[in-house]
Amino acid sequence: MLFLLNLFARKPKTEIVLFAGLEGVICFRGEPAKGAEVKLVVKWDPVKPETCWVVTDERGWFSLERKTSFYRPTPLARTMVSQRVTVNYYEQEFLIWSLTSSDGILPEDNLFEKNTITCELTDEIKQYSCGRLGVNTNCQWSEMPDAEDV
Repeated sequence: MLFLLNLFARKPKTEIVLFAGLEGVICFRGEPAKGAEVKLVVKWDPVKPETCWVVTDERGWFSLERKTSFYRPTPLARTMVSQRVTVNYYEQEFLIWSLTSSDGILPEDNLFEKNTITCELTDEIKQYSCGRLGVNTNCQWSEMPDAEDV
């Protein structure tokens, strides 16, 4: 009985990282993609995904802010977090980033946020594994994180 009480006791809310932030340069055919619309969709609440947009400057530079939230952990459910970053440029949509965390918590020291990325819209998406995270991207890092090309 005590086990069941502990199992279903109201736990305090915990802060989770939904998106660690991402910044860099978007290119199209080797040139900066000026005015490209960069869209981030973070899904963790099945009813209300979080969406934000930014527009690249004349150098193709963009910056997406870190996103966190609070949730109450439960032993009977798993929190999934998925991220998808697309770029709309000259009426074409390009996927540049897709990540899913199966346990819903992204590491505080996210390796992907520590340096600048460059994304060539015409490059193919590659899949990388970094610890327990799977990342699909066509971006390159100024210093590649400890990730394996899958």
